[in-house]
Amino acid sequence: MKDRGRDGPSEKDLKGAGLTPHDLAALDPQALLLELQETTRRLDAAFEQLEHTHQQNERLVAALTAAKEQLALLRAEVDKLAAPPSSYGTFLQA
Repeated sequence: MKDRGRDGPSEKDLKGAGLTPHDLAALDPQALLLELQETTRRLDAAFEQLEHTHQQNERLVAALTAAKEQLALLRAEVDKLAAPPSSYGTFLQA
């Protein structure tokens, strides 16, 4: 196996990446560095957005859980109020 650090990429690596030796020679290292920095910045921004979205999702889950519990309590109260009146009474005289 070749040491890539010393000999560079193998022919198999170049074919797998779709690059020819001519393509590699034409690449501008400064442009590649700028592209890498931009990609890194976009990746960091995506991770920040993911974290923010995750936190927002947690808040929404908590709000939905609280609303579900409150709805269950209100439903029980409505069922109690909608029940027919009791049919017992006290006779004072017969």
